[in-house]
Amino acid sequence: MGSDVHVISNKKITLKDGTTAYKTRIHWLFQGSFPLKILAVSAFRDGKWVFLTAHPWKNPNEVAPIVESLTFTQ
Repeated sequence: MGSDVHVISNKKITLKDGTTAYKTRIHWLFQGSFPLKILAVSAFRDGKWVFLTAHPWKNPNEVAPIVESLTFTQ
């Protein structure tokens, strides 16, 4: 479904609850012609991989607070 995939960045961050996570930006072409941007935050916790993604049309920084809001409860 996609082509011309580029990982723009993959940075270690700390979520508000203290969990280590990674914030990743990916740019790619959907069906070879429609440019998409993905901003994802992912974390491993209790043997599970959890992630949130957003697909902003313009500025990924506008949606960063949404995906960075991932938190875990005890």
